[in-house]
Amino acid sequence: MVVPLPPIKRIALDEDDTSELIEMYKTLLPDCEVVSAQRLCDSFSRVRINGKIYRCSSNCGVSAKWLNREHRTGRVQRFLTNDVVIKQGQGKRRKLTLVLAEVGWFMSHPDKHWYPEPLEVWCSDFSQVSFIPVQRIHGQCLTVQYKVKFRHGKEKVYVTIPLIGRFCS
Repeated sequence: MVVPLPPIKRIALDEDDTSELIEMYKTLLPDCEVVSAQRLCDSFSRVRINGKIYRCSSNCGVSAKWLNREHRTGRVQRFLTNDVVIKQGQGKRRKLTLVLAEVGWFMSHPDKHWYPEPLEVWCSDFSQVSFIPVQRIHGQCLTVQYKVKFRHGKEKVYVTIPLIGRFCS
């Protein structure tokens, strides 16, 4: 069960975000024709997913399945509820309301496993930003920026630490 948590703001998405949402819906719903995606939606910084609270924060990240089913780590920039109108075959049009996360995905680092598991090293830049349904989020992590001395020299990176148990919500 997914519950948006206050404060909730009504916003209008720009054309780029709307186009990106339509492409995401086409990937998620390949057997349906995407008729339209609403530009007006609700935006919020916290959501409860199956009893756990996830938030947008500069030191909190998420592990999620990206649209290509790859597991990635990123930082949620905002959560949204968005309405999409779809049509399946010759059937009637149907409106679906989805709760989405806009995630900035960390770029993979060549020394990802520099520290012992479960810590991971990620580049300090984002590879891209994309929308995913919040149901694809499967965990939270703490993200800390460090200057790490690798074999090739010092570099500013993010180190992620998975959050478990009472630290999750």
